[in-house]
Amino acid sequence: MSLPIYIPEFVRLGITKVRESQFQTSVDTGSWLTIKNGSYTRRTWLFTGRQCVRVQRHLCRACAKSYSEQSPLLVRGSWYSRQVRRSAVDRWHN
Repeated sequence: MSLPIYIPEFVRLGITKVRESQFQTSVDTGSWLTIKNGSYTRRTWLFTGRQCVRVQRHLCRACAKSYSEQSPLLVRGSWYSRQVRRSAVDRWHN
């Protein structure tokens, strides 16, 4: 893997380690200079009942915008998980 900028640039910006995850690039600019920026919890309905799911927030150092990780379990703007919604649609069709 090649780094997007030189190592001295990381030191100048105060970044101590580079994370290797699918969420390390900014949504708007595609920049790799992101840091963790807190988290929040979502209370979503799963098959086992209502549970709290932690969602990590990130901050882009290039554009100063924050964004949250998109979990495959959660649907944006819905109280129900993706599995519960899929089950409801399947039962409605059959």
